[in-house]
Amino acid sequence: MPKRIEKLALAGFRGASNSVEIPFDPSKPITMIFGENGTGKSSIIDAIDFVCNKEYGSIAERCVTKPREYIVALKSAAKDLRVTLQHNGSSWTGALDGAAPSISGAGTPPRARILRRGQIEKVINAQAAERYKMLQDFIVPPKIEAAESALRDCVKSLKGDLDHAVRSKAQAEEQLNGFWTAAGSSGKDCFSWAGERAKGNEADLTAVGSEAKSLQASMDKAQTAVDSWMVAFKEDSDAAGKQAKAQGALDAAESAQESDLVELLTAAQRYLPKATKADECPLCERPGISFEALVKRIAERLAAMKRMVLIKQELETARKSAQRAAAVLAHSRSNVVATARELAKTLEKSKLPEVAALKLDWTQYPTMRSAGEPEISDAVLKEAQKLQLSAKPCYAGVKARQESAAREASQLGLIKRALASVDENTKKAEGLESRSKRGEAIRLIVEKLRKDFVDGILSDISDDVGDLCEKIHPGEGIKIRLYLNPKTRGSLESDGEFEGVKGVPPQAYYSESHLDTLGVCIFLALTKKFGGKDLIVVLDDVVTSVDAPHMGRFLDMLLDQAEHFGEIIVATHYRPWLERVRHARGPSAQVQIVHLSHWTLAHGIRPGVAKLAIQDLRDSMKTAPLDRQAVASKAGVFLESLLDQLALIYECRVPRRPEPEYTLGELLDCFNKKLRAALKCEVLVAGKVAKEIALKPILDGISGTEWIRNQVGCHWNTAGADVPDKDVLAFADKTIQLAEALICAACGSLPTKRKAGAYLQCRCTGDEGLHLVPSESPEK
Repeated sequence: MPKRIEKLALAGFRGASNSVEIPFDPSKPITMIFGENGTGKSSIIDAIDFVCNKEYGSIAERCVTKPREYIVALKSAAKDLRVTLQHNGSSWTGALDGAAPSISGAGTPPRARILRRGQIEKVINAQAAERYKMLQDFIVPPKIEAAESALRDCVKSLKGDLDHAVRSKAQAEEQLNGFWTAAGSSGKDCFSWAGERAKGNEADLTAVGSEAKSLQASMDKAQTAVDSWMVAFKEDSDAAGKQAKAQGALDAAESAQESDLVELLTAAQRYLPKATKADECPLCERPGISFEALVKRIAERLAAMKRMVLIKQELETARKSAQRAAAVLAHSRSNVVATARELAKTLEKSKLPEVAALKLDWTQYPTMRSAGEPEISDAVLKEAQKLQLSAKPCYAGVKARQESAAREASQLGLIKRALASVDENTKKAEGLESRSKRGEAIRLIVEKLRKDFVDGILSDISDDVGDLCEKIHPGEGIKIRLYLNPKTRGSLESDGEFEGVKGVPPQAYYSESHLDTLGVCIFLALTKKFGGKDLIVVLDDVVTSVDAPHMGRFLDMLLDQAEHFGEIIVATHYRPWLERVRHARGPSAQVQIVHLSHWTLAHGIRPGVAKLAIQDLRDSMKTAPLDRQAVASKAGVFLESLLDQLALIYECRVPRRPEPEYTLGELLDCFNKKLRAALKCEVLVAGKVAKEIALKPILDGISGTEWIRNQVGCHWNTAGADVPDKDVLAFADKTIQLAEALICAACGSLPTKRKAGAYLQCRCTGDEGLHLVPSESPEK
């Protein structure tokens, strides 16, 4: 038996405000979940998506910003959310843990592909690039796409490196040409000239520049030292003059014998505030001296001698300034000698022609060349100053040589680097160009292989889509072509055929129902190609615009495709589809119906298993006390459905009306004598007719009793009350006999397929099934 869902349990999940279990029949390939809008269909489908795919389902596709928050049922807590899927004897439970659903259970849960109506609209109406993205997971092996993308990035990187190498080479050539032009354009070209120039020793130029720079620095230091000495000499002279002037003023004041008295009174003034006795002199301790009067007198005398205080302060300031100036002068004298001695060493070692041109007589500078530290005398200072002045004429030449050497060394370095850059980038460009071409060739091969592969898949899928559409819309010639646009990357185009005109966009000519079914067919074809036989295929309210005939063929198409998948689950609010299955207008034996009742917050999702019409009638006949009205009504409705199908098959004559609504009597009378006599069903076992059931006796038994449906099952009247229960049950039993004769026990459908021969065949394709004879009315 195929692997299928056995049970789905929801708690605290979306519409499941109360815990609920939805039973599945694993013996049936198709499950129809029927419910009017707002009964919880999407909650059930989202629960399957939650466990199988770890997705939030339709709530995420509707652009809800916080699907994790709103996936929880109203008045429920996230910690209480549980979805349990039982499949092929194993079970998995989904819960909320972090940002994504958390699934627990043995092994990997079954895979599910879910198609929602919004996805159909996107596939059909999307731009080619968007359509490619939507179907990319189906049609493109992810590793091939990744490999092609990596190759594309590699080629792009190689081309970028190649462009950089070419630009770098061009810049280096331009630089060499500029140097060559500035040098007079000698030689064959800039490269031969640069090659000769590059033979120069950059280190020699650097050494000359360094020597010139060092000598220049020594001369600058010596000059700075002399300049500082001259400033210090002047400042020392000025400070000494100021000190002498202040000393003279003090000497004049002291000659007036005021100095000692000032010092005494000043000391007394500082001491008096510390005295404790107010009736004696704090200095000589003689009694009878007024303390206040003494303090006042001292202040008067000091004020009178204020000039002496100022003179002493000025002298002290002048003395300190003179000391500082003398120290600075002594240091500057030493610095003049020290920098001159350093200059002497530099000059003696120098090999610069500017120094040689000075022709210095070193015998005139013995102290500047002595080993020990000399005493700084006026003679030594004069010798140092003389050396500094003697070296000064070469300063400008040394500076020019330093700048020239630095400039030539820099240019030589630039020339060498430019030549190296030209050589390096020439080789690099050659290698990169070769690798880039090979990479692009490989990328084109991979791209072609991918496109050929995808085009092959799309061709197969297009053929399959056409076959599926033909089953739903027979004879309409719908041919769909899916293909990649060769001029655009990641572009999936689609076109169709309409009235013999090829290459037309389906959106422009096809009806809404055609587009709906086309989207489903594309989805099924892709899923069949890549899904696998254990895949759960879910169609969530995808078909709402098709009429009854197309709906029947759509269900037939799904049943034909069911063998390619684990199971197909169809959620719908379209009641005619439900009733077609219940009344055997399709292979009802292969379809389980889950019927959802009205949803309330108090009760949540309320599932139930809907019965087929024949089983519903059987169960109604067994109730005690017997519900006569229900039995008569259900039997009449079911009988109308069966007779209506027979009348359609044999194109029987019925009264012409604006609406094709006929009474039971009219439907029974439409089968003429020849047809009624010829009608029979053949039960096949092992490819042979094992049993024949003539329909005439059953139809004759029903004829004349159809009034029971109206009298008992439809209207209030006293005549109906006189009908005994056994007649009501007999009417229902005849209806069941007709149903059992016409409906195949294996597939649950009426024989409606005309085969070569004199019979109609049910959906069974093996050695068992049901035939309806004749294939056409004898009157034709």
